[in-house]
Amino acid sequence: MTKMRSKDLRPLSLEEAFKLFSKGLSGYGPFWDHVLGYWKASMECPQRIFFLRYEELKKETLINVRRLAEFLGQPFSMEEERERVMEEIIELCSFKRLSNLEVNKNGTINAFTKNDIFFRKELTQPPIADAEKLPSPRLFAAHIPYTSLPKSILCYGCKIVYVCRNSKDVLISLWHHMAKMRSKDLPPLSLEEAFKLFSKGLSWYGPFWDHVLGYWNASLECPQRFFFLRYEELKKETSINVRRLAEFLGQPFSVEEERERVVEEITELCSFGRLSNLEVNKNGSRNAINKNDMFFRKGEVGDWSNHLAENLDQITNEKLHGIF
Repeated sequence: MTKMRSKDLRPLSLEEAFKLFSKGLSGYGPFWDHVLGYWKASMECPQRIFFLRYEELKKETLINVRRLAEFLGQPFSMEEERERVMEEIIELCSFKRLSNLEVNKNGTINAFTKNDIFFRKELTQPPIADAEKLPSPRLFAAHIPYTSLPKSILCYGCKIVYVCRNSKDVLISLWHHMAKMRSKDLPPLSLEEAFKLFSKGLSWYGPFWDHVLGYWNASLECPQRFFFLRYEELKKETSINVRRLAEFLGQPFSVEEERERVVEEITELCSFGRLSNLEVNKNGSRNAINKNDMFFRKGEVGDWSNHLAENLDQITNEKLHGIF
């Protein structure tokens, strides 16, 4: 859109684009409705609708080219497989090759639209560990909402530890974190603006209250698989909750470990003060943009009272009555 936008108009900031996109204002209607429409159609009529995620296509290109050929009623023959026809098709249709064709570098669709505006970056997933090659038991950290968990997690006995926090402290923490990540080309996001966005449920991982409620309900329905923990409880009664966590994971502390104060050692090793002062967290970085120290600020309960005149209690009580 930046490339197509009239030079008579001021540039559209990423923040403005985010708000418009979140409201469903785009050239082809709300993104979510768009995807959901075809997803449901593919479930109801898979012989006519082929639903494919770009990420899957990038990760397992050969497999998905085969699937596409079969869907179109033109499966590859043994001879074509032997002659590596699929690999040739993949190369012919690769981003690199298409973006470097003369027609795409210098051609135009019309007087306003050059072909090269349709090529920017070859998007790929960041490198991740091959989970199957990691030794069991495996540990992963994520911010995924309950409703977005893959079936492989829900159906195969994985244990999930969910830690939530008071909504007001979440907002203040998120506001400070976003300020560190925000482009210097954009004006600072005021706390008032952040409050309004958060109250509307506009955040990276969806509405805060829906996120918490999803795991809360799951923990009530299946407590042997979902361990629901409030940050405030963990801070107030750390040793008790470390013991509860160990029991939930099937690794309770032995009498000898209790006698040797292993619980207290673990608590100290994992304390905010110790982790925030590790060299890797003071000076290391995840990538060119995110320094590790961005993930550490205070770790205190109730710091929201130093910032917020308004509060989120009414929304929290309505959405999460009895949880906080």
